[in-house]
Amino acid sequence: MVVRKTSDSTHFIVGVEDVDAEVKKQMQQLRALKTEKELARRDELTGVKNKTAYKELEESAQGNIDHGMDYLNFGLVVCDTNNLKQINDTLGHAAGDEYIRASARLLCDIFVHSPVFRVGGDEFVVFLRGNDYTQRHELMNQLHSQVLENKRIGAGVILAAGMSEYKPETDCFVSDVFERADKEMYEDKQRLKA
Repeated sequence: MVVRKTSDSTHFIVGVEDVDAEVKKQMQQLRALKTEKELARRDELTGVKNKTAYKELEESAQGNIDHGMDYLNFGLVVCDTNNLKQINDTLGHAAGDEYIRASARLLCDIFVHSPVFRVGGDEFVVFLRGNDYTQRHELMNQLHSQVLENKRIGAGVILAAGMSEYKPETDCFVSDVFERADKEMYEDKQRLKA
């Protein structure tokens, strides 16, 4: 609202502008932008976070390490979906897509307090934190047990998985943690193929 006196000082001119519509429009634009940012970090096929989101979290964790904030306990679980090529070749890509979605669901069901990322075609990373970090060994046992049961009955997802924890006394980079988990995942992959 704007109020001014006329030049003869006997009258006032009052101007009122309705800004509600403009504020609502700006709020809608901010919500749309937030939604677009979230969608840009979400894997379209599975609904879990994507590689971009993982890289951002990795950079944030690396920043904490670089600034000596080593009180933050975290671990990584690196997973690879077994048999995807065979499923795609024999049952088709729609079946392969469902297998990838089922892999994501299994990880989300087990690691309920940690973000799950699809970082490649059939590759996933779980960033363990909070309760999932505290119970990491039990959760990994649960994952391995489910995978072995799926293999035994010949149905369900077969995921090779490896886990590693951040060790502030020796790890300088998040990639150090990732590499150990990745190595463990490849060892698990070989055991599952045997």
